[in-house]
Amino acid sequence: MLKTLEERIHYGHTALVIVDMQNDFCHEDGAFGKMGLNLSLIQKVVTPMEKIIESAHRFKVPVLFTQMLHSQWTNSDAWVQRNRVKKTGWVDEGKPSHPYCLPDTWGADWYGVAPAKEDYVVSKHRYGAFVNTDLDLILRTRQKKSVIVVGVDTTLCVACTARGALMHDYYVIVAEDCCGGVDEEEHRFTLRTLDKYFGIVTTSQEIIQIWNNQKK
Repeated sequence: MLKTLEERIHYGHTALVIVDMQNDFCHEDGAFGKMGLNLSLIQKVVTPMEKIIESAHRFKVPVLFTQMLHSQWTNSDAWVQRNRVKKTGWVDEGKPSHPYCLPDTWGADWYGVAPAKEDYVVSKHRYGAFVNTDLDLILRTRQKKSVIVVGVDTTLCVACTARGALMHDYYVIVAEDCCGGVDEEEHRFTLRTLDKYFGIVTTSQEIIQIWNNQKK
């Protein structure tokens, strides 16, 4: 049993999951920007995220990028209708007024950070990265016990991925300075909930310092 933060994020049994750093969610010219959503919290995560990715590579911590993809092949009626009452986003007939994360488009491509040659990309079609993907298989194959979750949006894809990690019996750590959302109040509330019920919320600086100490 891994009780302390130091034990849980030991670089030998931990993976770093980067959630949905894509143009449609993060860039002002992407779908969320065109919807008029506030991207300031999202865009500010790039710098600390670059640092934790660099550190993960240095300590041989596997880095996995999740990439949300929407298409006619994976959009069920229930999934399309999840936002039907809104004036922007998905509409009743299933055709988005602001289509986003379509396969092989600029909007689905990376923002701020991108997978290196040694990293892995997990394609996903729902908020949580464990839903009908190979993420759990990869983590088990690599014999990982803990998952550090970062990315966007805190309230939706980050939170669902963190919860999914616990449901698959991984220790969950969230680096709050590497997570961003379109609503600061929801962002803060989600981090408090994750820290209370699902794992440990900390900072990328603390994680990197712990790794540095473990290497000494």
